[in-house]
Amino acid sequence: MNRRGATAVTLLLVAGLPTTGRAQTPTRPSPATADRRIALAVGYEWHRDRLRYSFDSPSSFDTTFLVPHNYTQTYWADNHWLTAEGRYAVGGNVFTTEVGATASVNIRASDIDTFFNPLSDVVTSGTHGGAAMRSWRLAQWSHGRLAGMPLRLGYQYRRDSATFAPADIVVTHTNPPSTTRRFTTDEEYTTSQTHEVAIDVSTTLWTRSDWRLAGTAGVSPIVFARLTTLLPQKYPGLRIVSDARSAAFTVRLQAEHVGAGLPLTVGIAWGKSVSYEASRSFNRDALELSVGVGWR
Repeated sequence: MNRRGATAVTLLLVAGLPTTGRAQTPTRPSPATADRRIALAVGYEWHRDRLRYSFDSPSSFDTTFLVPHNYTQTYWADNHWLTAEGRYAVGGNVFTTEVGATASVNIRASDIDTFFNPLSDVVTSGTHGGAAMRSWRLAQWSHGRLAGMPLRLGYQYRRDSATFAPADIVVTHTNPPSTTRRFTTDEEYTTSQTHEVAIDVSTTLWTRSDWRLAGTAGVSPIVFARLTTLLPQKYPGLRIVSDARSAAFTVRLQAEHVGAGLPLTVGIAWGKSVSYEASRSFNRDALELSVGVGWR
């Protein structure tokens, strides 16, 4: 499924999701029982993110013919996020729009090619150093209920842009064993984009006075990921585009204070993706800590 197809499916699902007058927002700053009034919230999140792309593609290194080959890019994309969201009603249904963005930060990143040459010579070539990365995301949710539990169905988009810093290109061979290094200032720019069709359900785990603890389980059966790489010195004017398809799972705990004054929320979440194809894979492992306040 391409990006347009995933978006179209999501819009159809969102448009058809039934809602009630007391639909809830289980995973973001909101009162414990959301209603049809306009609600706004802002928040802060700290993410421990690991993003990894891997693709098989026959290529060559020191041979006159193609050999099995794969290239893998890994990003230790830890960052601080500022978020905002609005909940509102349209045509009797309740929706939430979320946005989030980061500043540009220096992270660790690697770009490694592996060639399986004759005579059991496994060759690796690439960089493992730093990169400047910035990210933003957008999500659109529709609210309803499933077996009495709050339900959200929606679409999520995320974009991560990285500029690799100068680093050593390290080349290794296994037969015979050897390692060489060459410093490079060649430019490398990459963009990771993900499109997700997502659904989650929540339930109240504990309540006391003005506090409520909610648990949420979410799944994205469709995660369309695209990695675009630019190497201006090596391949002028060429965009290297690779696609992968995955599924993602998320669990979240969130404590909400819904007494007088501004609603306050504190949450922790963990998510992971699993690729459908080992030869074209996107994997994400994320831990999130969040805090937010809202108005309504």
